[in-house]
Amino acid sequence: SDLANDHPSKSYIKEFILPKGARFTDWIMARATSEGGRISPEAAQLLSAYVLEDPRLADMELHKLLDYVDRSRGIELSDVERLTPFSGQADVFGLVDAIGKRDAQLAQMLLDHLIKEDDASYAFAMIARQVRLLTIVRDCLDRNTNPEEALGRLSFLASRLRVQASNFSLSDLNRLYAALYDMDVATKRGTLDLETSLEILVASLSNADTLSILARSDPY
Repeated sequence: SDLANDHPSKSYIKEFILPKGARFTDWIMARATSEGGRISPEAAQLLSAYVLEDPRLADMELHKLLDYVDRSRGIELSDVERLTPFSGQADVFGLVDAIGKRDAQLAQMLLDHLIKEDDASYAFAMIARQVRLLTIVRDCLDRNTNPEEALGRLSFLASRLRVQASNFSLSDLNRLYAALYDMDVATKRGTLDLETSLEILVASLSNADTLSILARSDPY
């Protein structure tokens, strides 16, 4: 910027702001069109969530998807689900579902895969995000309101979250979120190893008849 300010007649500054939210979905759709293909809004939303709104990763995955459909048809939701699992989103859905169904073996396997593909910090962040979304949906269902409206740009996930939320009560999810918060604090203080803590938590939750074994009975 100093160089541009020193030579205003020969240079200029242009700010490039990374798109977020709905604008990122629009960017994916425009990018697909510029590459001679098409992608449905729902597929673009899912791809956005899978790549955590990273333009470089989105572009790489979009090219792979366009090659897969050979640009002869639009990219659909099922194509993204089939070909873009690397972000861990699919494993997180499966992991939280396994916890809700008390399937310890499957839950541990999916957690191991998440940690192996990325790291414990990423796995923790994705699990916390999923629990937060489920809390929103469970609260909406209990109050007979529309989860799609509360989820906003993630409304395309509502049908899946509805099914998954049926495995939990709102108090279950509040206690689980509180336990994740306690784990985060302890890890940052250096009193707990995050990977080991996640493994213990997942094994305990998925083996229990209820979620009452969590550290706090009152999340607040």
